[in-house]
Amino acid sequence: MPLPNFICVGAQKAGTSTLFDVLKQSEQIHFAKKKELHFFEKEEEFKKGLDYYESLFADNYMGQQLIGEITPEYMFYSYVPQRIKDALGDIKIIILLRNPAGRSYSQFNFHKMYQVEPLDSDFKEELAKDQNLLSVNKYNTWCEPPYYVSKSLYSQQVKRYFDLFGKENVYVGIFEEIFNKKDLNLDEIFSFLGIKPFDYEKTHSNKSIINKSNLVFNTFSIFKRTIDKVLPHKLTKSLASKIKGSISKSPDKIGKEEILALNTQYFLNDIKKLEKILNKNLSIWYT
Repeated sequence: MPLPNFICVGAQKAGTSTLFDVLKQSEQIHFAKKKELHFFEKEEEFKKGLDYYESLFADNYMGQQLIGEITPEYMFYSYVPQRIKDALGDIKIIILLRNPAGRSYSQFNFHKMYQVEPLDSDFKEELAKDQNLLSVNKYNTWCEPPYYVSKSLYSQQVKRYFDLFGKENVYVGIFEEIFNKKDLNLDEIFSFLGIKPFDYEKTHSNKSIINKSNLVFNTFSIFKRTIDKVLPHKLTKSLASKIKGSISKSPDKIGKEEILALNTQYFLNDIKKLEKILNKNLSIWYT
């Protein structure tokens, strides 16, 4: 069983779920059963060894030339690139980047959705708590600390992969250029992977929602698990979708001027460093 020859390493809340849902429709690519394997950043997973990692890709493998993994935490932790390099060699690396303040706000709402961030938390107050770290060499949990600012300081994260794998083996895509359109713009990724464009079902996956009441939402979750056992899946899915819509809402939108102000306050110096590393104008994030 061959090991992965490409990995999308992040960033979190920058389109990795949508990319996974599209690429897994290709007959040319094989993934493990689930999107995020966390093998290279979680010690308890990494200690299981490379044979265990290889076994995760065994199910339904039909000889595809491309074998991939998408785990957005891999980009953030400083020790992960070397682990990937040592295990898999000079594989192809995909990095997706999003407007830093916008990415941080999306992560903040994602944490609210999963109830690890209180519903009454203030985004700006939470940003101010971050230590703005450029290198993190220890994994704690997926949500604590949240690293709302640190995860959006991309320059060093990208540089680590460039230095280890070479620029020719690393594709860096910008979320606003790829996903914020009616038609997904994935041709560059297809070309980077060496596959022909294919017809796929368009999707924008893993959007965050905010529970109007965590107590009501948790009660609903128990109810859903109960009816799942006695009613057909299609019926429970339809019923759950209607109920969920009434007890949750989309996050409050954050204005462009506020995003620009936050990028100036927290991220502008790092964006300028990233522009030099990528040799790319990123003024879409700060003008």
